[in-house]
Formats: sequence, structure tokens, C-alpha cells
Amino acid sequence: MFTIVLVWDVIIAVALGSRRALARLARVVPWLTKIAGGFLILFGIALIVAVVQ
Repeated sequence: MFTIVLVWDVIIAVALGSRRALARLARVVPWLTKIAGGFLILFGIALIVAVVQ
């Protein structure tokens, strides 16, 4: 299992290390952070509602 995860991580690191991938990530990261922030806000509201009920 360790070897499989290590190989996967190396493949991802090599793929994300390319200039083309970094350029794509630069365009996508702002949207990903907004989506993640929205999800966290909704999750927080759901937790508050669950505790209040």
C-alpha cells in the first residue's frame, strides 16, 4: 500500500510540476477557493442549525 501511494504521489508531483499544469492551476485556484469557502459557510450554518434544534 505504501508503494502504491508513493508512486501515485510522485506521478501527481511530476504532473503538477509542469509549466502548463501550473498555468492551469493559476486560473482554477481562485474558483476552487471560492467554492471551498462557500461549502464551509454552508457546513457551518448546518452545524449551527443542528445544534440549535
